[in-house]
Amino acid sequence: MTNHAALPVPLYQRVFGILNQSIQDGTYEAGQQLPTESELAAEFQVSKGTVRQALAALADRGLIQRKQGSGTFVAETHQPSRFIGSFSDIVLGAKNLHQRDFRLEAGVQFPSSVRLALGTAETHGTAIVRRREINGDIFAYSIQYLSPLVAPLVTQRELAKSGLISLLHNHGFTVLGADQSVTAELASADVAENLEIELGAPVLAARRVLHSERGPVEVVHGWYRGDRYEWQSKLTVERSGDIFILVPARHNVDETVG
Repeated sequence: MTNHAALPVPLYQRVFGILNQSIQDGTYEAGQQLPTESELAAEFQVSKGTVRQALAALADRGLIQRKQGSGTFVAETHQPSRFIGSFSDIVLGAKNLHQRDFRLEAGVQFPSSVRLALGTAETHGTAIVRRREINGDIFAYSIQYLSPLVAPLVTQRELAKSGLISLLHNHGFTVLGADQSVTAELASADVAENLEIELGAPVLAARRVLHSERGPVEVVHGWYRGDRYEWQSKLTVERSGDIFILVPARHNVDETVG
């Protein structure tokens, strides 16, 4: 449960990450031959040994196939699952985004930033740990740190039935809203294990503080696989004096809400 600091990423994992991204976004299509080890080594300015390690990691995941005497090819059967939509869609849920597992844990260590946000001196407390999937692949991992004010009210059975906000409402709390931020990070050991990705792989990291009329009730740390997420929005043309500019359509203004 400890949120380890991101560690330096080995060179082969960086090469793996870039090649993996190129396969995921279709730069290298199914069945297409990859450049030779020498060509990749020159492109990434690394040794051929480093390239071999990266290719071995891709092969272990079934993303490429090595054919003796012919070269290395993107696997024909590779069809990545991607979440396409706004960040609000992730937070609020979408038809193809399902909960894989969740648990309520006691005695979880609270990072100092969580203690500060919740206004508590308690170093340990209760947290909800969740993982969500898209088309069978793990996509999201989150830790919801609960304020000591509400932790005694929360049970796993009630959570499964109604969710936290409805549960709090049933206990007389008025939820006012939340503050949320999103940044890019490299996956720590804990995040990599739970998202089933490489240590140091790119992820979207969200931090959210849920407020009630009695004070903060929850701090959420969430991580989303960078190679499985594609943000999309619509832009409209508006006139500002003599200048025409592109602006987000009105239904996109809530992208940071959730």
